[in-house]
Amino acid sequence: MSRYLEKDFLCSYDLSIGFFNNIGVKVKDVQPLRKVFVLKTEEGDKILKKVDYDQNKINFIEKSLKYINKTYPNTMRLNKFSNEENYIKWKGEFYIVMDKITGIEASCTNPIDLEICAKSIAKLHKASKGLKNILEKENSIVIMGEDLAKLYSEAREDLLEIKRFVCSYKYKNEFDNLFIENVDRYVKEIEECERLLSKSNYNNMKNDEDILALCHNDLAHHNFLIENGEVNIIDFDYSSINLRCVDLSDLILKWIKNSAFDIDKAKFIIDSYDEVNPIRKDELELIKILLAFPRDIYSIIRVYYHKEKSWEYESYLNKFKVKLENDIYRKSFLKEYNEKI
Repeated sequence: MSRYLEKDFLCSYDLSIGFFNNIGVKVKDVQPLRKVFVLKTEEGDKILKKVDYDQNKINFIEKSLKYINKTYPNTMRLNKFSNEENYIKWKGEFYIVMDKITGIEASCTNPIDLEICAKSIAKLHKASKGLKNILEKENSIVIMGEDLAKLYSEAREDLLEIKRFVCSYKYKNEFDNLFIENVDRYVKEIEECERLLSKSNYNNMKNDEDILALCHNDLAHHNFLIENGEVNIIDFDYSSINLRCVDLSDLILKWIKNSAFDIDKAKFIIDSYDEVNPIRKDELELIKILLAFPRDIYSIIRVYYHKEKSWEYESYLNKFKVKLENDIYRKSFLKEYNEKI
């Protein structure tokens, strides 16, 4: 399924001679790679990527990485075009070009990869300290992460609204029935997250420059490329300024959810991060709240009912079933969290 979606997306690129003349890159060959193209050029291999955001987000990413690269160079970097911009707008679409980074994707099952990737994120966060102030002084766009209280409130209201219209269906499919069977439980879980968040130090933490960082927000294993023991981090499409523990919780979730929410694995990630960039007690408490939010369950429900993806029905149903089965382990994990972390 994902290959077909990638193929459809790649077909939306304009790879005409006029396009390549406009971007000022002398291309010898073009090869597809997931949702991007590898350009073989006289200056080495480049990555051409069409993005679904505008120049404000592109400039935010470019300026953020430029600041970080002063002390932590292991990230993707945007190239300048012949117009001296770090993007090109062609037929209403935005494109960026980066030097191709070589390396092997990190493995979620390899403890060595786990350790060095956690430490690389700690280094990234450490290098981005003070970024928000610098961007504000330059009158640059600052993209902030979403407020958790607002996020949880909107998710709860969305589930309740979806429940209202699904209950009104005369005919329900299997996905609808699974949703109705489980929705009240997940609404209660979100309400508990809201309660815990209101009692936490979150409101003070949001304004604490010491723990604000550039958060990647998509720390899946394939965004870490490893070569000779060095980790390079790619794909900052979802990046924003936020509490560093929000990013750390994303790393934990993405790397443990396919291993039955292994509490020891989560502790190993936190300990590895802490060696480079020490974590505070209130951050550990917030990480638990973040992991208590049923993000994967809410995500598949939202995507299905709001038609955010062009997947087949069977794909939605299978994903929902798998997530419901895996969620049993998340609940056991949360019970162990206070004891081991």
